[in-house]
Amino acid sequence: MDDSTILHNIRAEKLYSLFQEIKDDLIELRNKFEPKIPDELMSPKEVAHMLKCDLSTIYNWAKKGRLIRHGIGNRTYYKRHEVESAIIQY
Repeated sequence: MDDSTILHNIRAEKLYSLFQEIKDDLIELRNKFEPKIPDELMSPKEVAHMLKCDLSTIYNWAKKGRLIRHGIGNRTYYKRHEVESAIIQY
């Protein structure tokens, strides 16, 4: 079986126009595409190590709403990007 395509009765300008439309569509798709970054879950101990503070500080910040807690069962986790976004610049 031959995988070639034969084009009849199509002008070069029309073919160029079709390829240009495809190129524009691909550029638009690339600009709109945002790869989904998976959320890395961290334990309170990992967050304390990351922020170089005591574990009780992490619990206090979570209680005050400075850090957002996520849980499954009786386990508590923090999303890395939320912890990083909680850090503010003075």
